[in-house]
Parts: sequence; structure tokens; C-alpha cells
Amino acid sequence: MANTLAALHALDVDAIGLSDLRRPESLAERQLRRWARQWHASKTRELPLIDELAELFAARLPDEREQTLVHGDYHLGN
Repeated sequence: MANTLAALHALDVDAIGLSDLRRPESLAERQLRRWARQWHASKTRELPLIDELAELFAARLPDEREQTLVHGDYHLGN
């Protein structure tokens, strides 16, 4: 499984004709927004530290150096 996942991540998105699927914002930015939405939709009590951490992470997102193909739901059954 690890070798297959590594092979997927090593594919050249342009060479395999998937460059049109690129998203303009970074994966880290999208993932952080998704986690924040999930937290707000499922929380059962206020935990201000979670919101503080989300803001801290958002302010310190790393620059995206490259875009690669990522399988978003990789597991044995998929």
C-alpha cells in the first residue's frame, strides 16, 4: 500500500493530463478550513483553544512549493 501511495504522489500531474483539476489555494489551507467547519458542525461545548489554534495555524500556513496528486480517501477498502 505504501509503495502504491508513493507512486500516486510521484505522478506528474501535467504529464498525465490532470492539470485542469488543480485548485488555486493550497492543500493546507483547504484542509484547515475543512477541519474548522467539521469542528463547528460537531462540537458539543465551547473550547476556545480550538478556535485559537485554527487562527494560529491559518496565520502560519507554509508556502506551497509544489502540487502533487493526493488520494484523499486511501484505505484497504477503496
